[in-house]
Amino acid sequence: MPVGSGAQKVMSDVPTDKSAEWEDAARLAGRIVQPGPDVSKAKAIETVEVLRSSAQKAAPLAAKLSKMQAADGRTINAHTLSRVYVVDRPSWALGAARSIHQMLRLDTQEPIPGEPDASDIASGVELTAVLTFLSRKTLGQFDPFGPSMGAAVTGPAWPLSTADPRGNLLLVAPNILATQRAMVVDFEDFALWVALHEQTHALQFAAAPWLPQYLQGLTNDLITAFPTEGRLRDWSRSAASVLRGGNSIVDSILTAEQSEIFAKITTAMSILEGHADVIMDLVSSRDIANVAVLRRKFNSRRTSSTKRGDLIMRLSGMNAKMDQYRNGAKFVRAVRRRVGIQGVNALWQSPEHLPTPAELDSPADWVARVVK
Repeated sequence: MPVGSGAQKVMSDVPTDKSAEWEDAARLAGRIVQPGPDVSKAKAIETVEVLRSSAQKAAPLAAKLSKMQAADGRTINAHTLSRVYVVDRPSWALGAARSIHQMLRLDTQEPIPGEPDASDIASGVELTAVLTFLSRKTLGQFDPFGPSMGAAVTGPAWPLSTADPRGNLLLVAPNILATQRAMVVDFEDFALWVALHEQTHALQFAAAPWLPQYLQGLTNDLITAFPTEGRLRDWSRSAASVLRGGNSIVDSILTAEQSEIFAKITTAMSILEGHADVIMDLVSSRDIANVAVLRRKFNSRRTSSTKRGDLIMRLSGMNAKMDQYRNGAKFVRAVRRRVGIQGVNALWQSPEHLPTPAELDSPADWVARVVK
């Protein structure tokens, strides 16, 4: 059986009207994509159990290595940081579509005649192509926007309930298993490695509860800055062309105003990913026995996957910003050398504490402005 298939029922609701096209595209992507490694039922169950256990272990480990705390004061442990789901590829695609739906606030925004609307950002064809492609590549994802994977989508999911402030952590079982086999590393070590990266993202959002609204606002500003709905549709439709090897969609379509907004989005995402990479760097053999082997093989795999990574970056319109994106880890490492990990954690205090695009290339300027 395909690993992850039938191991956990996580999608059971009926879509709302505004999200129907998005969820239909995701379900079509789930039917198109290959299920992944074919394993025995016993192996599938074992894989799911290891991934769930790894996610629980990773939560306190992320807190220990990062020295971060949740803004609401909750103790970080195996059950308080995120809602953990081990999913197959179709379930990931549906969860991703819901997350996009919530991030763009399609249930709460009223269209303004003549102005771009978030619901026009992609047709079913483009969204299906994107979700099909990424559902084969994504190992894990932390989603602060989506509702509980077992709950119906009945309205906006953000801000999260104070009774349950956790987001969703998705581990894509077939992709993790396929990657582990290709790398020829210990599965339990690799599962914890991947889970640590995603739980670090969960901790970032727990430490900075303003982050979802900040990213939502920038995304909304980017969309509404298109001069016409047609121009927005041109931008989204070009994603399908990019998947066939087309050129970047940013430089030729975005205005100067939008380029500035996009630079802020890129900078924020650079910090989120770069910080998670740095926390993974701090792992010792006491935490993951074969971490040195993992680092070496994972870095080698990243190098050999350049073409695939470039494709994803082109799809996202970020290939022209590739150096800046990679600079996120360089920035965090440089700040840590200057002011330690506690100084790094000043990043999560407010939107103003994020580096500007210029400061991303000049960590000393950020330290002088924020940490002092």
